[in-house]
Amino acid sequence: MGVVTRHLQRHRDEGVNPWSSRDGHFSIIFGCTLGAFILKHTDNLSHALQGSSMSAAQGQQVAEEVCKTLSRDKSEAAFDLFWTRLLKRKSEVDAVAEPQLPRKRQAPARQEVGDSGTHYFPSTPKEYFRHMYYAAIDVTTECIRTRFNQKDFKVYQSIQELLLKAVAGEDHDEELAKVMAVYGDTDLQHYKLEAQLSLLPEVVQAMEYDTSRFDIADLLDFFQSLGNARKLLLSEICTLGKLMLVMPATNAVSERSFSALKRVKTYLRSTTGEGRVNHLMLLHVHKELADGIDMVEVANLFWGNNQRRKQLFGKFSSLRLPQGNSDSLITTNLL
Repeated sequence: MGVVTRHLQRHRDEGVNPWSSRDGHFSIIFGCTLGAFILKHTDNLSHALQGSSMSAAQGQQVAEEVCKTLSRDKSEAAFDLFWTRLLKRKSEVDAVAEPQLPRKRQAPARQEVGDSGTHYFPSTPKEYFRHMYYAAIDVTTECIRTRFNQKDFKVYQSIQELLLKAVAGEDHDEELAKVMAVYGDTDLQHYKLEAQLSLLPEVVQAMEYDTSRFDIADLLDFFQSLGNARKLLLSEICTLGKLMLVMPATNAVSERSFSALKRVKTYLRSTTGEGRVNHLMLLHVHKELADGIDMVEVANLFWGNNQRRKQLFGKFSSLRLPQGNSDSLITTNLL
C-alpha cells in the first residue's frame, strides 16, 4: 500500500493525474488497502506453517485462529475503522477522487424476485464497498478452512497425532482407529502396531529424547536415527513413518522450486531435459545439503565403476579450493 501511495504522490508532485482517464479509480486504492489488510494475516500464517516443528494439528489450530481473527473483523465497527483509515490515506493523495457508486445496470431476469426491479443496489458508496470488504473476508476464510478440511489432510493429521500421543503416553485410540480404517487392509497389522505403540515411549527415552517436549521435528529425527535392530523391533511404526513422510502437509518446497525454475532454466538452457532440470532443482532447493557434499568422494564414485574412466581420470586424492577467481582443481594420482 505504501508503494501505491508513493506512486500517486510522485504523480501529484509532477502535476500529472494518472487516474484522470479512468473510471472508478478509488476502487484501486480500496483494493490495495484491503489486500494489504488481509495478506498481513495470511502471509504470517504461511510463514508459521512452514516451520519445521509445526505438526498438522498445530497447523490447523493456528489456521483456525487466523480465520477467527478475520471473521472478527467482519463487523460494522471493524469496517468503519477500515473506512476511516482508507479515507485518511486517500486525502494524502490528491490524485485519488472521491468514492462513487458504479453505474446501475439492469439485473438479469433470473436474479429478480417477484416484481421487476427488486434486485438490490447499494444506496451509498460506503455500503457498496462494505459488501466487497465482507466478500473478501468470506472468500479468504473459506479458502483457508477448505485447505485444512481435505480428507487426505485428516489422514495425515491422524498419523502424526497417533505417533506423538503414543510417545507422550496419552490416549490415542481414536487416532489409531482412523489410521487403521485407511491402512488396515493394506499396509499395517493392527495387533503389531498396537504393541509397538506401547513400546515406543521406552525406545524414545532410551535414545535420550525428552518425551514431554517431543514434537514433529524430533519425530523425524527419531526415524532417521533408528538402527537396524530397532527398525525390526518397530517395523509397523517405521511403516507408519514412511506413510507420513510421503504425505507432505504443505507444498512450500515445490512452490519454491517453481519460483526458482526461471533462474535455473533460462533461454540458454531451453533444451535441457526433464531429468537434468529435476536434478538441478533439487540442488537449488536443498543448498545446505549440496554444500556439504565431499567432491573428492563424488569424483571417486564417478570413475570407480567404469574401467575406461579409471584409465582416463585416475584416482582423485585431494581437492584444492579455488583462490580468488581461479578455477577449482582436483589433483589426481594415476593408477
